[in-house]
Amino acid sequence: MSVAKDLLAALPSRRFGRLGWMVRPIGLGGAWLRGRRGEKSLEEGAETVLAALKLGVDFIDTSIRYGDSELVLGLALAEVPADQRPYLATKSQVIQDGDIADGVYRSCQESLSRLRLEQVDLFQIHEVECYGYDKIMGAGGALEGLRRAQAAGLCTGIGVTGRPPDLLVRLVETGEFDSVLTYYEYDLVTAEATKALLPAAERHDVGVIGGSPARMGMFSRPDERRWQHHPEPVRARVPKLEALLGKPVHEMADDSIRYLFADERVHTLVIGSSGVESLISSIRAALAGPLEEPVLGEVRRLSGWMGPGSNGRAW
Repeated sequence: MSVAKDLLAALPSRRFGRLGWMVRPIGLGGAWLRGRRGEKSLEEGAETVLAALKLGVDFIDTSIRYGDSELVLGLALAEVPADQRPYLATKSQVIQDGDIADGVYRSCQESLSRLRLEQVDLFQIHEVECYGYDKIMGAGGALEGLRRAQAAGLCTGIGVTGRPPDLLVRLVETGEFDSVLTYYEYDLVTAEATKALLPAAERHDVGVIGGSPARMGMFSRPDERRWQHHPEPVRARVPKLEALLGKPVHEMADDSIRYLFADERVHTLVIGSSGVESLISSIRAALAGPLEEPVLGEVRRLSGWMGPGSNGRAW
């Protein structure tokens, strides 16, 4: 596989919150490294990872719940000198019953075994909505498991991931977490994460990961049924967005990158790629810069964006 070396070098790095890491604004998501149906071998997935590193990717986010993703990464990173490895984030199994803290801790151990590493840079709670606030923050909860893993030197930073902005805000406001990953709540058709979550992350100097900027493929693959389960306000924005950008919604993956790239409160966008081609396309979109005005402003108005200078009101 031939790819342009360090294509990302032209994009300024962003400081990843209080952890102080300088990361490129485009990273790699690990969910599809073996393809969407597991059709690729571990070796083929490892080739994608190594190609991403050649492009200049320095942040990878994965999960023990993403099939064999950690095994793929372990195979790939075994070929990379320790001082050249990217920042690596993974997530715990969802532990809802029994000793949650112990389950989260053991999940970190299992991830490290699959990754062939002694330490991961960032260990995160996977889908906070599967726990709820009390099972995370209470005695014997998921946070205790994260802290135990951190104290044992199994991870450097700890974070939370998930969808409901309100729950993520409550967790970020505790000041306990170094990072937050948000998805499905900040893209071309919705900006819920901008209303309280991103301001909370700024106040607590928390690193922000933008997950699935292509909205689980809805901006990149034609399939009308993909929109049927979305709330009516989101569905109602689709034809307006198509009129504004002059293309069908399934051709907007790069536009979503350029839209989100304009907001420096998001430190890195992780691209779920089963091959390096979509990653290259996303990098080139970022290299083109943010969407031009007035289009950027119109998309922000459409999605209800809030940001610096909006005085707590939607754009």
